[in-house]
Amino acid sequence: METHGRPAEVARFNFLANLNRHLSGVLGAGNRLAWETRVLPAFVAAEGRPPRDRFEVRRAMNRDPYHRFWSALRRNSMEMRQQNGRSMVLRQAAALAARAEALNAGQVYVVLNRLEKADLVTSERVGQADRPGLGDRVGLPGALL
Repeated sequence: METHGRPAEVARFNFLANLNRHLSGVLGAGNRLAWETRVLPAFVAAEGRPPRDRFEVRRAMNRDPYHRFWSALRRNSMEMRQQNGRSMVLRQAAALAARAEALNAGQVYVVLNRLEKADLVTSERVGQADRPGLGDRVGLPGALL
């Protein structure tokens, strides 16, 4: 079973990690410059006071073109990281499930699932008054549950 990324996936993760570092460090510093030179002076000129809280700061910063550009880059880099991780997991899902089942051998739900697959027991999802939507009943095939 392949439990690591393929070379292209590893390269993609390395690229995305370095992109994220660049966005946070080098380009992220531009937000301070935008705040100090454009956003704060414009806010004080319009409101006659500095922002009261982080919510006013965020609303003011979200109108700044540099901050919006930086935010879009950050969001896209996060989505790319998620997509890359998701594709690796989906490619390995069956092998990972088999490995997890082997690690959990002997655990009660694993044993019950195997017995159910072999038609040695049946199960039914039932609600519980204090925990709606939860609960299992297990019994012999043909038995009233």
